[in-house]
Amino acid sequence: MIKALRHIVLCLVLLNVSAVFAQEAPTTAVVMVPIEFSGTDQGKDITSGIATTLAVDLSSIPGISVIPSARTVEFLASEKIEAGYFSSEARKKMIEGLHARYLLSGSFLAVGPKYRLDLQLIDLRTGDVRFLDKAQGSEEQFMDVLAELSGKLTTWFGGVSPVKGGDLELLTKPEGAQVFLEEELLGDTPLRRKGMKAGEYRLRIELGGYQPLEETVVVKDREKTSRNWTLKRANGGIRVWWKTKVDSEVRLGSERIMIPRDARYSRNLPAGEYEVETRIPFTDESKWENNKSWKTYTATVTVEPDQVVDVLIDNSLFDPGIKVSRCTECENGWDWGTQLVWYEK
Repeated sequence: MIKALRHIVLCLVLLNVSAVFAQEAPTTAVVMVPIEFSGTDQGKDITSGIATTLAVDLSSIPGISVIPSARTVEFLASEKIEAGYFSSEARKKMIEGLHARYLLSGSFLAVGPKYRLDLQLIDLRTGDVRFLDKAQGSEEQFMDVLAELSGKLTTWFGGVSPVKGGDLELLTKPEGAQVFLEEELLGDTPLRRKGMKAGEYRLRIELGGYQPLEETVVVKDREKTSRNWTLKRANGGIRVWWKTKVDSEVRLGSERIMIPRDARYSRNLPAGEYEVETRIPFTDESKWENNKSWKTYTATVTVEPDQVVDVLIDNSLFDPGIKVSRCTECENGWDWGTQLVWYEK
């Protein structure tokens, strides 16, 4: 059993040991002392691996720093402390010299195919035990039991075990949108954050000239979460087309539209309803001379955000009128080559 556990734990050490020393400046320091072992000498490697695993999980909690047992032992030796790790003298030195708040110790007992691991966390200022728990099982259960016990310890600190966090990538088209978490500005897109605490985040995405978005993203431990949004413009668009040569007057609300030479007109508008009015000449067949007459036509146009509405003015002499359509409902006989120009304001 000892040999197999040794192999498992040493793999953990190789994968995780570098993470212990790569944390940001701490707000709370936890000193570790060597985990006591009862069994053969081979168990020393196991206890070292267990200590490293615990240190990695604790170091992953924001605001927590772990001082490895080797450094603790070296420091106490330099201070010539011989009364033991838990003495008031040793605790005082660790507070003053290592700026530590807690001391983590433990013991590992292996009897045949079974083992037991005990952990305790001591408040260095008072000497009180703040966390005390044990885990036991068989060789096959070792990894799960160790993770469970480490999880209880990290949960005590307010974290989630293993508290590795996840990576978050937020993209928008167009780029440059501001991302808010509640009232906190996280940054502009493309936005990438590493090591975010696992959980659900309600985000607000804002960019001038576009509709704001509110989206929920879920960050998972050890996973990368990517989201990509295409933002919709806050304004809509309108295109006015004349069937034949422009000879009609058009008003959009109270505004007179200047008649372009190419019989095409386009602009951006805030979302809402607009009244379109035009006077179109037509041939009155009831009259002997077939003289041209003028008639006023109106239509209500609803402009929606990020949508383009087409107003089709049929100013042919025999079937005049106004038609309102969407660009996706283009009719035969009309020139649809003109694209709406979006004015960035």
